[in-house]
Amino acid sequence: MEKNNILVVPFIGGFGNQIFEYVFYMWLKKNYPDKKVYADLSHYIKFKPHNGFELTKAFPRIQIDCLSAKESFRVNRELPIIYGGPGKHKANSIRKSINKTFFGNRPDIYFDEEDNYGIDTVRNAIGDGKKVLTGFWQDAGYYLDVQNKLSDILIFSDRQKLIFEDEIKAGTSVSVHVRRGDYVGTSRMQETSNDYYKKAVEYIFERVTDPVFYFFSDEPGYVQENFNWLEKKVIVRGNDTTDSSNDMYLMSLCKHNIIANSSYSTWAAYLNRNNDKIVVYPDVTFMERMKMVQWQGI
Repeated sequence: MEKNNILVVPFIGGFGNQIFEYVFYMWLKKNYPDKKVYADLSHYIKFKPHNGFELTKAFPRIQIDCLSAKESFRVNRELPIIYGGPGKHKANSIRKSINKTFFGNRPDIYFDEEDNYGIDTVRNAIGDGKKVLTGFWQDAGYYLDVQNKLSDILIFSDRQKLIFEDEIKAGTSVSVHVRRGDYVGTSRMQETSNDYYKKAVEYIFERVTDPVFYFFSDEPGYVQENFNWLEKKVIVRGNDTTDSSNDMYLMSLCKHNIIANSSYSTWAAYLNRNNDKIVVYPDVTFMERMKMVQWQGI
């Protein structure tokens, strides 16, 4: 394969971001059938964000062509990350030093989505010869373009029955995602204040009979202390925290979703197969490109 006919998608970040990156990978395969599209997973050799690379474990129907070290060198003209064991940080520093000394950068082939959003911008970049396309690709436009194909691929793996799974399936369930963690103390936290959740719950009550709200959070204690104003709620705890897909799976089973400004619960809403679902999202800039037109912003 000539390197001019290669496109590379570096995968980075946690589970929700990995799905967006896979969607972009599939979008490239559909729109550029004359090019070989590779997924570069080398980031997960050196780093283990959250639970590492979980995409194919959660969705076993996914098949991706991974960039080999040999192909990486041919495209990037620099030594790739190939080692993630003891002393990996020192080894990576040596690798960077060798690349800087003997190979240098190849800015002519790199495109970074940051501050370069938009499908047309990506098309122009590829037309200009960019081959390594870095970003999170959190744009519903990519998803909508390949949605029909993805509906048969993004099916969760079989798993042991999870806590509250039966109740969620049987009742008028509404998922509520409260993300804390790395959001605490940032503007992202202010975008999903208690006021947002109160308005979102009110919106559901006005349209749904006898809803039960299932809370998913990385800090369930915070939910316990700060959502006393809502009586009919269940705080979901106890599912395997080493599998990031469990909570997303349960949220996708709920009849309706109140999501956070997060790729994780956004994907739970995308994968919710209830044709009559109501999805409420925080109407902030971060969500502008990820939301669906039929969702309700607050």
